[in-house]
Amino acid sequence: MKKLWIFISLAIILVTILVVNQKFMFNPLLFHRNAVTYNTWSDYIYPSKIEYLYWDEEKGWTIGKDSSDKKEIKYIFSKLQGSLKQGKVPPNEYRNSAMKKEMKLIIRRYDSAILLQFDYYEGGNVADLSNGNFIKIPPDLKRNLLKRTFNY
Repeated sequence: MKKLWIFISLAIILVTILVVNQKFMFNPLLFHRNAVTYNTWSDYIYPSKIEYLYWDEEKGWTIGKDSSDKKEIKYIFSKLQGSLKQGKVPPNEYRNSAMKKEMKLIIRRYDSAILLQFDYYEGGNVADLSNGNFIKIPPDLKRNLLKRTFNY
């Protein structure tokens, strides 16, 4: 009888872990709120989508591409979390002489709740997290952002 209870307990734990990993972006035991992930862990659920936008003088904000790829969403959060660990940057580093197009990335749930939004410039390397925080965009993430937005 004791073995049966151990088996049932382990099965419940395993199923719970699988459900949490499939439904949520973050593990509740390892989640930390910060400038990138400022909502509660349970807000970060799938399905969600990424919108890669750029400013067009005639059309306004234009979606270059959107995606609901879980790996892509996790990659963006992971890179920005890593950059945040290196420290925030002063707001004056956000704008520079090589700014070019204004761009934006939004990760939102399908009920339209925004989980992450940041602005950046095609020629810049700093993200404005839209909550008063500025962080560097890692070079590999920047390449991927441009590739996704402009398909190059």
